[in-house]
Amino acid sequence: MKPLQPVSTVFLLIVSIVTFASSTIHEKEKDISSELGIAALALTAEDYASSVQRSDDNDGGGTSRHTMTDAAAINLAERSPRFEDASGHANVTVQLGDTAFLNCKVLDLQDKTVSWVRRHEQELHLLTVGMQTYSTDSRFSLHFQHPNDWRLQIKFARPRDEGIYECQVSIHPPRIYTVRLIVAGIAITVTVLPFYGLCVYQYCCI
Repeated sequence: MKPLQPVSTVFLLIVSIVTFASSTIHEKEKDISSELGIAALALTAEDYASSVQRSDDNDGGGTSRHTMTDAAAINLAERSPRFEDASGHANVTVQLGDTAFLNCKVLDLQDKTVSWVRRHEQELHLLTVGMQTYSTDSRFSLHFQHPNDWRLQIKFARPRDEGIYECQVSIHPPRIYTVRLIVAGIAITVTVLPFYGLCVYQYCCI
């Protein structure tokens, strides 16, 4: 029987090792299960918080956020370049030979540029860009009036100066302020009466 003792000892040793390993694995499985349970609870809490947030948005939070967005859009629109005269057009009458002033008051211009052009039928003739004059007619010039009046000046107004002028702000699409210029003058008509040799002068405003 003594030769079998080493075998029994080895067997007992193997059984002990297997038992220890099984208990270790079981403890790790419990730790992993515990961690998974904590993670599941955390995930459930996050889902609950998200659902509460969505509910708040539907009840009032969303409305508040939309209100803030609308207010920001209105504020942005108010800060964009726009004309002081909200009608967008004006009529200017000048006497023949006098100086015509076409006003264009722009609010919140920021870094944009103001230009004057003359519309003749389907054509546009560039007159000024910013403070620079591009018209070949020296009677046209830009006279800026503080704080925001980009005023076009036309000296010695003539009948051919009548028409539509546009003040444009360089945004996309461009903002346009239209001014119609009317030149009023005096026409003299001479009527000769052949039988009496008299001249009758008739004056009328045009």
